[in-house]
Amino acid sequence: MNTFTSSFSAIAVSTTKQPLDFDLAIASQADMDNLVKSFQDNFDRQSTEFGNALRALEVASHDALYHNLAVALAIALVMMEQDNLQFTIQVLHAHGLSPARKGANQHRPIVDLLFGKWVDRKVKGKKDETETVFVRNRSAEKYAKVLRYLASRGISPANAVAYILSNGKMDGILQLDTKTHAKS
Repeated sequence: MNTFTSSFSAIAVSTTKQPLDFDLAIASQADMDNLVKSFQDNFDRQSTEFGNALRALEVASHDALYHNLAVALAIALVMMEQDNLQFTIQVLHAHGLSPARKGANQHRPIVDLLFGKWVDRKVKGKKDETETVFVRNRSAEKYAKVLRYLASRGISPANAVAYILSNGKMDGILQLDTKTHAKS
């Protein structure tokens, strides 16, 4: 029988969760089998825990997004009221945005406004100079389709989250909007 010897007799690894102790003193095949099994079991447990935490975070993230879309719908409806259009155009222009052209998705500039942000960036060709510019969140562009669809169906902001959840979530609403507003 071969005996594995090591200069380590035990190793303790500290993680953010808990310390993990592995006995590296191997005197028999059973010790080696136990070491490997202990590592595999620990790895499987951690993988499961992290996977569950990731799924919970994903659900919480989607819930937060749907709630934010409901609030964005409320704001968009207020901004698109006839009495508020003058103010809406002014705030869009102040952010370097323009109202939507006729026939375009009227929610797009509002989504650009709500989900964009001001950032400082270096001025090209000027070494130490920065400028503050408004940047659209390109990842949020699809939210304009969600708002357009909800508004076109008369879905109130109070009912928006439930409607999104019961109609295929984000992907379902995007498909419904595309089908409804496809150019003939």
